[in-house]
Amino acid sequence: MSHDPIGRLAADQRAVRDLLDELVEHDDNSMRSELLQRVERELDVHARIKQEVIHPALVQSGGGEDADRQLRVCEEHYAVERMLLPDLKRTEPGTPEFAARVRAFREMLEQHAREEDDALFERARSQLTPEQLDELGRSITARRAQLR
Repeated sequence: MSHDPIGRLAADQRAVRDLLDELVEHDDNSMRSELLQRVERELDVHARIKQEVIHPALVQSGGGEDADRQLRVCEEHYAVERMLLPDLKRTEPGTPEFAARVRAFREMLEQHAREEDDALFERARSQLTPEQLDELGRSITARRAQLR
């Protein structure tokens, strides 16, 4: 069985964007609260997998300084996401301000995903053998199960 770590992480990104789209569409405040919690949980799992699984694999395969730089960029994005989520959670659902903040947050996540695709994913594809990618996929699956 093939474990595609890049495809799995890209699917995670799409899932968060879909949750944000759903968040804007709902007018039920309790559902919005639940969706925000899911977004927060998914972002946390995604960031921890990058920090704990992907980064070490890239460093081990010879990525060194470039992998460290990429991790810092990912951590900066994650810090911004963590700063914006509480503000979004305090905004009254159903208001134009809420919808605008969700859209802005989604756009920021899309930018992060594009940069991740261009840098981190391409680095993994070029630096790791198919066997290493498969092993990375298994490690990601195992860590994801632990975090959820």
